[in-house]
Order: sequence, then structure tokens, then C-alpha cells
Amino acid sequence: MMSADNTVPQQVSQSEDLSHLNKTEKKARKALEKLGMSPVSGITRVVFRRPKGMMLAVTEPQVFKNIEGNTYIILGEAKVEDLNQQAQLAAQERLRQAEGQNLVNDAAQDSATEDEEQDESGIDSKDIELVMQQASVSRAKAIKALRANNLDMVNTIMDLTT
Repeated sequence: MMSADNTVPQQVSQSEDLSHLNKTEKKARKALEKLGMSPVSGITRVVFRRPKGMMLAVTEPQVFKNIEGNTYIILGEAKVEDLNQQAQLAAQERLRQAEGQNLVNDAAQDSATEDEEQDESGIDSKDIELVMQQASVSRAKAIKALRANNLDMVNTIMDLTT
């Protein structure tokens, strides 16, 4: 006698495993089999390419093939996938990673430049504070950027934040 833990799974053919389908789906499958369509196993994803980078993807499809020809019927839930949007998301992710690397490099440079005392002569301390606050940078970096932009606060902030 076998216990419930030691049961051996039995292979069930696709036509016999229709218990999870509703009545309409069962009728459609029987009609397909009557038309000479045989089930194809082993297909995990079907993708239809559309114009302008759009795709229809069916994950875990049920595929039927006509025995006589090269005709297929795919059953399953189709989801719209936009290649352009996926490419944009991938580019944004790469940009974030690059910015993260730049932040690490900038932090190393900031620590090196913060050790050096920056000459504040000719620069209003309020301008320095405003640049520090708006660009979220150290005092030394704000002074250096203000000097590089000829004390133009708008361009300094834009350079530091982009």
C-alpha cells in the first residue's frame, strides 16, 4: 500500500486534462481536433511582432497544428508589449547605474577637494549657500563651480544638477 506522500504522478494527455477549462473552451478544443488539428507540446511563449515596435506575447500558450499543413492555432492570453518602452526603461536603468558610478567618483573627488580650502574672495557667501542648497553639493564644490561659470548662479546650478 502506498501512502499519500508516495504517490506517483501520472502523465495525462492534453485532451484528457480538460477539467480546468470551461464548457466553451472544451467545445472549441474538440472542434479543433475534428478539423485535424493536433496539440503541440513544449512551447512556452509565442510572440507576434506588430508594426512600430509593438508585440503581442502569449505566455504558456496551448498550440494546435494542422497535420496536413503549416497552420497553427494559438490559445492563451495575449499581452501587448512595447519594444520602444522596454528599450527606454533599459536605457533609464543604465543611466541610473552610470549616475550611481558618477556619484561615487564625485564623492571621491569632493573629499579630495574639500581638504583644500577654497578661496571665497569675490564671491558672496549667500550665493555660495544658495548653490550648495539648490545643487546639494559641498561648499568647496559650489565655490569651484561658481568660479568656473564666472559667478553665474543659474549656469552653476544647472551644471551641478545635470
